[in-house]
Amino acid sequence: MMSTPPLKPKRSRPGRSSRRRKRKARSILDAAASLVEADAKSSAPDVPADRHITLEGVKIRRKEFRRNNDEDGSDDSLDRGDEQQLTSQLGFLPGNAVCVAARLSAEFSQSTTSKDQSQQLHAPSVVKLYPMVIRDSYHGGKTDGRKFKGRRRGGMRTVDTKSVSTSDATKEVNNSVEENAEDFTDQLSKERCWFIDSGTTNRSQIIEPFPTLYWLTSPILRSHISQIELSKTHGVQMMEQRLKSSTHFLEQMARAHNSYGEARWALLTDIDKEEVLKRGWGDALGVGRGVAGIRPKKSKDVDGNDAETWDGIKCLHAHAAHYLAQVEEWRVLANAKNDTDDLLNLIRKCDGNDINLVGKWTIEAVLELVQQQL
Repeated sequence: MMSTPPLKPKRSRPGRSSRRRKRKARSILDAAASLVEADAKSSAPDVPADRHITLEGVKIRRKEFRRNNDEDGSDDSLDRGDEQQLTSQLGFLPGNAVCVAARLSAEFSQSTTSKDQSQQLHAPSVVKLYPMVIRDSYHGGKTDGRKFKGRRRGGMRTVDTKSVSTSDATKEVNNSVEENAEDFTDQLSKERCWFIDSGTTNRSQIIEPFPTLYWLTSPILRSHISQIELSKTHGVQMMEQRLKSSTHFLEQMARAHNSYGEARWALLTDIDKEEVLKRGWGDALGVGRGVAGIRPKKSKDVDGNDAETWDGIKCLHAHAAHYLAQVEEWRVLANAKNDTDDLLNLIRKCDGNDINLVGKWTIEAVLELVQQQL
């Protein structure tokens, strides 16, 4: 009697989120490496042309930031040097950039192949972003997520740019939707975005919620973290396992997510908060969403009551950006001027109860990686 060969164990296929995360990490790794090793101008990535437009709420927060730092409070632009460095790092200047939230430390630049390391030191590593942006209306497919996200937005309202400048779009709203309902009935039923009315039937721009508060900008850090994210020892799955291994870790991350959501909501002006609530974007930008818009998982506590668990990780880059911004905020509040260049010392001292643990583990893994590459 012939024996049946043993069946090979079925290999589990990574989910869609895992595949998308790996593609993103590889693309960041490639782009960051090219920016570090080559001339930034020749290797700047191709980006959409709608990333530079600035809302009034952004300008208000920029002025407040300048006044708090004893600078000219009437200037609603970023520091000129920061503008140049951010443009060099990203290939464009984000229109919703409020301020630089953290700067590159010497520990991260030791392995760079850049000819001029001095220019890398203290360059922006994290930028703080306003939770609303202006984007060009997108009519393509949903493979890159833009069309899909657009369909999920709340009720639409238009802004007449004949009498109101783009920067005032969040301040004044007219009734052009009702007046032009006949012309736009089909479009309104399909598109649920907040369009900016240019006075024609071609609505070219929309205002969207933007839940990511802190964004990693340094090509060096982005490259390092992409390597970490793709590794088998410190990747997202390993980080999630570590996070779930302790109730203390989960409670700590819950506080980190909550503080992120509170800071994001507080950054909005009162006028924009009203518009966010009218439009049904409170869920996307409220305190119920954590780092980069992560949702908590619904669960039950020991008594059977409804509970929330923050055991998911969206992107190590987002967590690292949040953590570095927290460390810088702690340094400023503690007036730790002598510790400016010593990140390891800052990490040891910065122990707030809302610290982003995943971000801290990521940065520690990056520092370990840098030491191995020396």
